[in-house]
Amino acid sequence: MKKFFFLFLLFPLLQYSQVKNYIPYRDGNLWGFCNEQKQILIKPQFTSALFFSCGMSRVKLDISDKWAFIDTTGDVRFYLFNYDYGYGFERDSLALVNIGGQISPIGVYIGGNWGFINTLGELVIDTKYNQCGNLSEGLRGVNLGSKYNSLGWMEGGKWGFIDSKGNEVIPNSYDDVGEFHENLVKVNSNGLWGFIDKKNKKTIAFIYEEAGNFSEGLAPVKFNGKWGYIDKGGKIIINCKYDNAKEFSEGFAAVRVNKNMGFINKKGATVIEIKYDAVNSFSNGLASVELNKKFGFINKKGEIIIALKYDLADDFSEGFAIVAEGEIKIENSGIKDLRKYGVINKLGEIIIPFKYESIQPFKNDYSFVLYNRKLGVINKNGSEYWNN
Repeated sequence: MKKFFFLFLLFPLLQYSQVKNYIPYRDGNLWGFCNEQKQILIKPQFTSALFFSCGMSRVKLDISDKWAFIDTTGDVRFYLFNYDYGYGFERDSLALVNIGGQISPIGVYIGGNWGFINTLGELVIDTKYNQCGNLSEGLRGVNLGSKYNSLGWMEGGKWGFIDSKGNEVIPNSYDDVGEFHENLVKVNSNGLWGFIDKKNKKTIAFIYEEAGNFSEGLAPVKFNGKWGYIDKGGKIIINCKYDNAKEFSEGFAAVRVNKNMGFINKKGATVIEIKYDAVNSFSNGLASVELNKKFGFINKKGEIIIALKYDLADDFSEGFAIVAEGEIKIENSGIKDLRKYGVINKLGEIIIPFKYESIQPFKNDYSFVLYNRKLGVINKNGSEYWNN
């Protein structure tokens, strides 16, 4: 799947649970909060702000240039004086904090040491990890021992899993790990992938060159250079004969044969002809497809529902899809991105015009966008929450 909408530091991640009617609002270069009618609730005074989660928002103070968490009155609950960076609170009411990290080549904050604080600002999981994964089914992947390579990426070390109290659930003994899906997680040992459960029991042997996640009871795996699908008992359900394969979604999975892609069902039957240059998984009953460098959307019968006329297209989510028009030019001075992003509905109607340099996927009706090289927030109706 082509994910193309934002850099992690440029775009604050939308929190899992937002406080209703507290929308980040930018006035010039300063951020505050307003309601849906754009009435100011907390005056713009911060250089950065996230949506509220767990009753607080992580902000950056204009005067001290320090990170802090504020409540809905705008008062500071606590500062992050001891940390160089921090994210917002997640589903388990913990926030990731960092000491000594740096910005990677694509704008992701990496390296240093990572730990977690609670909603009182107390360090509850020590800043000892070199990398931390996302929370998945109550557990997080954590890495000990990884270092920067020559390209500025993190590599090496060993991965394991902890719970939200910091307890080691699975020891740091794997070379790489995924995220838990349907109570199983793919893990890599000595260059080969297998699957374990939450008790670190090996459920599927480490024999695969690559593997995807379990979805709808099946997982894509690569064996002897070809992809197929296994069930949770490790039984091959669909033979390894494809050049690439994605997870099942809404009963269909995208597969590649040579340079073309299409869809199969759980019996391995081709249900949508393998003829496209690229496809994304089905979501909300539609899938984006690419043919001759243009993107559009098909339904599960393979019928074109939205014409292939866009230069990029993401999955439908909450009834909307982000699409782009324009091209990327390679000039002597470097790469020039001329694409503009907008939003369409399932009828192909333009809901938000093509004028943004980037759009983050919507969550709870809101999205961060980049417009005239400045960050802002919009809702699904296209209302803009800023004042230049």
